[in-house]
Amino acid sequence: MVPGFRSPPGLADVHRTLRFRGGVPTVAVQLKGRPWSAVVADMIEGVVAANGLAGAKADRARAALWLAVDDSGELSPVDDGVVETRRSA
Repeated sequence: MVPGFRSPPGLADVHRTLRFRGGVPTVAVQLKGRPWSAVVADMIEGVVAANGLAGAKADRARAALWLAVDDSGELSPVDDGVVETRRSA
């Protein structure tokens, strides 16, 4: 299942939250002031958690998602690698 994504999380002092409404997961990730790789890692972990994956299935999903991100060039450094403003989709 592919979750929806939003930013920032509704809770203070957290980097990522996961919420289900009507069985549909939404991952909220803090963007501002964080390294882009940390944001991507939170998004990947959100997908894993939203699908209730554990063990080998979770590892395979993480590997596939990291490979997709790496192949896309999304982890190329941008300035200092810290998100200062919201990224557009």
